[in-house]
Amino acid sequence: AKNQRLVAETEMHSPVFKRKVWKLRADGDRMSHEDWFEFDMWLAKDGSFCYWSNKEEKELIQYTANAVANAMLKKITNEKSAKPWSFQVQIPGRHGVGFEPGEYAAETSSERDLWMQEFRRRQKEMGKMKPSKEVCAEIDIKRLGMEFESTPPEPAVVKIIKPGLWAQTVGIQPGDEIVQLNQICVCDLTFNEFMLELQKRPIKMGIAVPKLQDRAMDSDGEPGMQRFKSYRAIKRPKSVKQG
Repeated sequence: AKNQRLVAETEMHSPVFKRKVWKLRADGDRMSHEDWFEFDMWLAKDGSFCYWSNKEEKELIQYTANAVANAMLKKITNEKSAKPWSFQVQIPGRHGVGFEPGEYAAETSSERDLWMQEFRRRQKEMGKMKPSKEVCAEIDIKRLGMEFESTPPEPAVVKIIKPGLWAQTVGIQPGDEIVQLNQICVCDLTFNEFMLELQKRPIKMGIAVPKLQDRAMDSDGEPGMQRFKSYRAIKRPKSVKQG
């Protein structure tokens, strides 16, 4: 299903983070330069994702605040897109109808990271980054025993749990997302800051556990990847090891 566009009419739709962004047209080919168009786009005060339409000469809402709150973001590798620094935004379906992911491209790698971080911050403000459980690695824990499918500015999602090490003993599973480290929201951390926090002891982790169906095996036989199924065409990055 195509995403419905709404008119951005109120002060709550004014920008808190705004940049020029390339957007792939609906049903476009991301490898074709002709299918990419530049827009002024922003995350608004109310959490919605908006843009200026030259065609309609008005501000429109690309995604509502609720859609942004539940969106999953994923980087697209440069060799998979005509525009470098691309990323996908997948919003949840409604009433059994799914939406095609939106694809966008920032001006630089650092701006792409900023977009992903700002999306995560909006989700934090809307209460979507709260942990469902907390675990603590004490001073005597040398190795955490887990590898990540993705790390900041993307969600810190666990991919591999090593048998017999700390992560397994406290019940962390593939597909779990680390949303807090020592009371700091992971969405506020850069990759380097995230990795440094993981070295600290003791370290308290806030974990967001996915729904049961999200742990189902996908077609590649990897647990915990069901919620990334819309990005199957993208080459997955190598796991980030942590102990």
